[in-house]
Amino acid sequence: MTTRAGTALALTMIPRFEIFKPRRLMSGPSKAQVKPNPSNFTPYRGPRRPRSARPVGDLLGETDALAALRAGMRQVSAIERDLAMLLPDYLAPHVSVGAIKGEMLTIFAGHSALAARLRHLERGLVHDLQQRGWPVNGFKVKVRPVIKPVVAPKHAKVSSVAVACLRELAGGLEDSPLREALERMVARHGGTK
Repeated sequence: MTTRAGTALALTMIPRFEIFKPRRLMSGPSKAQVKPNPSNFTPYRGPRRPRSARPVGDLLGETDALAALRAGMRQVSAIERDLAMLLPDYLAPHVSVGAIKGEMLTIFAGHSALAARLRHLERGLVHDLQQRGWPVNGFKVKVRPVIKPVVAPKHAKVSSVAVACLRELAGGLEDSPLREALERMVARHGGTK
């Protein structure tokens, strides 16, 4: 049986790092026996070299799948150009082209009224596209609303002559909401009350 003094003396003789050393590391395999876990092991490959920017067109030609995607993109842009020439001016900016599957062309319209108009023009458009060499026997029209970018509000710019005229007009009016509005406008556009 040991006493408290004997336990304290024994603990002071053992280096601290051995007291708190985890038991699994003491009895585990040596470093030579441990194999790296491939799920979280990344070998050192030296310093990273900066990558240079490459055009998207070059990347799309690297594999067969990406080359097919590039060819499809070219086909869609070509048929979209031809269709824009065939459509009336009010329809062309609101129509985009999808892919040709089989002999069916997918066309996206900005809203349902344009989609209905395209369905009425289908026979003539299909004939004209066939004359241009496209293998199309019909098309499906789908509605895909065009999201317009948010436009910043416009700020009116008033010339110094106009500000002087507004100031003179406000000065000739009695106290009223109109006079207050004109004075605010003059103050906002560079004049003083």
